[in-house]
Amino acid sequence: MNKPKQSVDLGHFWQPPAPGTLRINIDGAYTSGHTEGSIAFICRDKSGCLQEGLTRSVQAASALQTEAQALIFALRHLLQQGKMSTSLEIDSDCLLLVESLNNHQEPPWEIRPLVYEAVDLCRQFINLNIRFCKRETNCVADWAAKAHNNGTLSPSWAVSPPPPFLSLLISDTVAAACISFPYL
Repeated sequence: MNKPKQSVDLGHFWQPPAPGTLRINIDGAYTSGHTEGSIAFICRDKSGCLQEGLTRSVQAASALQTEAQALIFALRHLLQQGKMSTSLEIDSDCLLLVESLNNHQEPPWEIRPLVYEAVDLCRQFINLNIRFCKRETNCVADWAAKAHNNGTLSPSWAVSPPPPFLSLLISDTVAAACISFPYL
């Protein structure tokens, strides 16, 4: 007797981009009552290999502003890197931001100028897709943003990943069944 096939909801796992495309996961971390948050930018290729990882502090009055600033930073950084013609997918776990950007709803007043700036920046890209992703698929960017926000992230974290970050990268790579395995 054959065992029934297990069905896996791939929406709960990071998925590699198509060949020739870069997937960027962005996230923000904000502690209520503060005037600063942290953002993370994680760029990976089809093999799941970390191409670039960046974090920084930003001025913010809410978690939503921090998420919007993560997108602005990502777009500016990609423009500075000359990636206007590269096939790019930016994934955010902030549904309100993604829907506001994709004209599915009016942006809330607190991020309206940031959304309008992001729309202007997006016009400079030829092949850019900004998508909503479930929080589970954004755990690498989430970890980096929170670690930076807590002051526990070393300056060389992207070159020499700390064990918890490396563990998340490996888990994503294994779950996505990437053929090459860059972390072992």
